[in-house]
Amino acid sequence: MTAHRVLALAAALAVAWPAAGAGEKIIIDQGYDNQTRIAVVPFGTPDDDDAGIAPVVSFDLARSGQFDPLPPENMLSLPTRPEEVFFRDWRVLGVEYVVVGQMWELGEGELVTAYHLLDVFNERELLSGRLAAPAAKRRDIAHRISDEVFEQITGIPGAFSTRIIYVLALDAGTPYARYRLELADSDGERARTLFDSDQPLLSASWSPDAKRVAYVSFESGRQAVVIQDLVTGERTRVAEYRGLNGAPVFSPDGNRLALVLSR
Repeated sequence: MTAHRVLALAAALAVAWPAAGAGEKIIIDQGYDNQTRIAVVPFGTPDDDDAGIAPVVSFDLARSGQFDPLPPENMLSLPTRPEEVFFRDWRVLGVEYVVVGQMWELGEGELVTAYHLLDVFNERELLSGRLAAPAAKRRDIAHRISDEVFEQITGIPGAFSTRIIYVLALDAGTPYARYRLELADSDGERARTLFDSDQPLLSASWSPDAKRVAYVSFESGRQAVVIQDLVTGERTRVAEYRGLNGAPVFSPDGNRLALVLSR
């Protein structure tokens, strides 16, 4: 390795960078031994279509591993307001918390959602809120409610409104291989492709402001570190030295990038 001495520069070497203004599914169906029993009642809507709120909140809480949501078909009633909740019915079902809510349109595609978290055994309201967003943002509203409910009960901030980046490898090891850098909700929904290549993509890393992502691309036939703006889609190659160019990580202020290089 005399010609190319490998230098671990993840902490020592930083590249200055100005801040910019059908895969396999893994389902985790078990978590804590003592899960909290919760009921997320279908929200009241003008069209009786709650496809984007209560089911998403239930799934968010279930995949945390700390909650065991009650299926709607097992509910004795479907209240949409706190005053409609009969706590005795929920105690019979062993439910500790109930989430109820309503949605209505404000006009011009705007959707208002009111939600309430109720403590069944103490018969009191723990949380209430109201969110307004375009109707197309129902899932964002649902994830936000999940965050609020999770934090209120556990004391830990929820992360359901966050997004994930990952590399999807299709037909890897064949002449038809494709590699896609994907951006999705934390539950894997609403995935969209940021970059598609017939060469491997590696080591995707968020910027602190979540507006850019750094990753390793082999599209030119050699390793290169690329920064991509998630708003404009603009891609900038910041390191393409001979040898190793890998493991990009943004500094806490987002202005610099730590790398691993070989020389």
